[in-house]
Amino acid sequence: MTLGVRRKAAALAGAALLAVTALSGCSGDDTEVDGESPSPSTPDAGPTDPEGEPEPTVNPDEEAVLAAWLGYWEEHAAAVSEPGIDEYLQLLAASEDGDGESKSSELPIGQYAAGPAFSAVTGAVLNLDRLGDVMTGQPENLAPEVTALETEVATPAAEIRDCMNISQWVQHDRESGEEVSLSGDRLDQYVVTAQAEDWEGNGTWLIVEVEHLGEAC
Repeated sequence: MTLGVRRKAAALAGAALLAVTALSGCSGDDTEVDGESPSPSTPDAGPTDPEGEPEPTVNPDEEAVLAAWLGYWEEHAAAVSEPGIDEYLQLLAASEDGDGESKSSELPIGQYAAGPAFSAVTGAVLNLDRLGDVMTGQPENLAPEVTALETEVATPAAEIRDCMNISQWVQHDRESGEEVSLSGDRLDQYVVTAQAEDWEGNGTWLIVEVEHLGEAC
């Protein structure tokens, strides 16, 4: 082989070696560079809560208790409003049994209340009618919460605590429309506690007792 041919062959071999080296440098991430192992990829952690905390678990019984509580007050306000008060008076007259007791199943409030809580609403209707008054506006539930819950018993029971604002729930004379002046020491915002029970054991909660603590909130 002549000297020119040998030089040409060496040049071609060198070019081929450079090409292989370049291709090796462009290969996958597993290739070591300067003797260092590649950094492992970090798996995607997925979306997180803004505070980094897991989402709270919702208890369906607590939701049902609070739904009954809010429904109780909504229906209570409707029962003593106009024309709701007249509808309740008619229903009360039509639903009295032989003992003069109102049948809760005949009244809308019976969907949410029983016992003393039920009687508190019907008593308010009768008392306002006797006075010739009616309520306007609605009470506001500022902080309803379930403070105790027992479901593994014969009659599931729950306790509720709330801060009620009644500043926009006002008593008026039905004929004149004038606001009725009430006691000057009346609290417009106060703590209320309540008892609820699931008599059927199927998640149908009823408010059975409501207590006004006379404590501001």
